[in-house]
Amino acid sequence: MKKLRLQRLRSRPVIWGAITLLVLLTGLTWRLGTSPAGLAATESTQCQTGLDLNQSFINAPYFVVQSILPATCSTDSAFWVRLPSVLFAILAGLLFVVAVRNWFGRKAAVFGGLLFITASWFLHAGRLGSADVLWLLVVPFAVWLYQAVHAEMIRRRTVFIGIAGTLSLLYIPGGVWFVAIILSVLGKRLLQAFLAMSVIQKSLAIFLKLGLLAPFVYGFIQAPDQWQRLLGLPPSFMPMELLKQFAAVPLHLVGRGPEASVLWLGHRPVLDVFVTAMAIVGFIWFIRKSRYSRIVFICLLLAATWILAALRPTGVASLNLIVPLMYFMAAAGIQALLRRWFETFPRNPFAKWLAFGLITLAVGGSVLLNTREYFVAWPNSPITEQTFNAER
Repeated sequence: MKKLRLQRLRSRPVIWGAITLLVLLTGLTWRLGTSPAGLAATESTQCQTGLDLNQSFINAPYFVVQSILPATCSTDSAFWVRLPSVLFAILAGLLFVVAVRNWFGRKAAVFGGLLFITASWFLHAGRLGSADVLWLLVVPFAVWLYQAVHAEMIRRRTVFIGIAGTLSLLYIPGGVWFVAIILSVLGKRLLQAFLAMSVIQKSLAIFLKLGLLAPFVYGFIQAPDQWQRLLGLPPSFMPMELLKQFAAVPLHLVGRGPEASVLWLGHRPVLDVFVTAMAIVGFIWFIRKSRYSRIVFICLLLAATWILAALRPTGVASLNLIVPLMYFMAAAGIQALLRRWFETFPRNPFAKWLAFGLITLAVGGSVLLNTREYFVAWPNSPITEQTFNAER
């Protein structure tokens, strides 16, 4: 009987993971090559760049995957041009769901994960053939690593994944700042876990570090003028323009969306009303109830994502950094509301199902709004058709 219960408990993460993967695959691959039809200039440029360490060691993980796939950089192979972004978006979605589950529990992971992987911005970034999709991974990876490192016993695979993921961030524009945050907050625990490994495991970890650092060092030696782009800095600094862009980040999130036909429809806010409300509730609850180290870590991530989104090293696509953090806080808000509700009605089954029903309706409405905006309104917009047919 005990073995049966253990088997059921162990199978639950597999089932939820399979469901999450199915939703991600469905949303990110449905009509991938035809919705929208044609290629945008951004997609053509990214595809033609290819993997050349002398020119494009920045975003190298994306170009490595792209070089493996049979893309010809033409409209006929739009599916293959966009598939690398889909693969990285799937990884970002899975990391996000696991991170939310580890931080806030299974219920928050179900509702918060569904909101994130069906969000319009996530679908736009995950289905566009552009290396900017790598920025979707930064926050989900960082919050997952924080909780994994602070577990009672750090698993050996956590150390290897932590090394691989952290060093991979170096290849992303602005990623060096997140490497600094991770090392400053988690470096001591990662070092302790590394020292506790066997000699063989230490050797493998060192080879992994050298293997990931070697292309970066070689690429930087060949193209040292790329340092500004690596830091996520714009080509030129205009103080007043930077102040406007800094103020524009929250405006784009909750007020008036960015004007970018390749990524967005009109000026609709990036976050809908429900997600905005949950993010505010979640941030307040998080500041009041969480440990000091957690608060510092999230605030550092918020500052870094906000600043880099304002600097706009790759235009409005820089919002890819801060959007996952907003949905992470929205998941915290859902958890806070459910916890407060159950504390008020601890033994009332009707109140329990009423709470789940209301949250399900709100999340369902948000999912419907976002998916219809992306799959129906945006591809049928005349501006979108003009943008993506320009390369045909």
